[in-house]
Amino acid sequence: MADKEHLAVLKRGIDAWNQWRRDNPNLEPDLSEANLKGADLSKADLRRVNLIKADLNVANLRGANLSEANLLEANLCLSNLIKVNLNQANLCKAKLRSANLYKANLIEANLSGANLIETNLYKSDLCKAKLRSANLYKANLSRVNLSKTDLCG
Repeated sequence: MADKEHLAVLKRGIDAWNQWRRDNPNLEPDLSEANLKGADLSKADLRRVNLIKADLNVANLRGANLSEANLLEANLCLSNLIKVNLNQANLCKAKLRSANLYKANLIEANLSGANLIETNLYKSDLCKAKLRSANLYKANLSRVNLSKTDLCG
């Protein structure tokens, strides 16, 4: 379950959240299982945040930094993830159906078992990403960097 203090800071707005992150650089916030459906988290500093099973359905994460975040089994369906940084993020079994990941940084991200049906990955960087057993049915993979990507299984 999400830490109530961490969730309260986030609900004060992105400016307050990002300042709190700067003031607490070694803290790894816990927002696991949080209901963030439809939240505006654009440009949020979500580095190394625990978002396991969080509901981010229809959320706006445009330009957010989610590097090294744990999004195991998170719901990101229909979310705006344009130009998001998901470098080394754990997205195992995440639900990303119809999400917009235009120009997203997914370098070394783990998307094993993720649902990427109808996801827009146009111009995204998936270099060294893991996509084992990911469902890419009708995903837009135009101009995607798949160098050294693990597509087995």
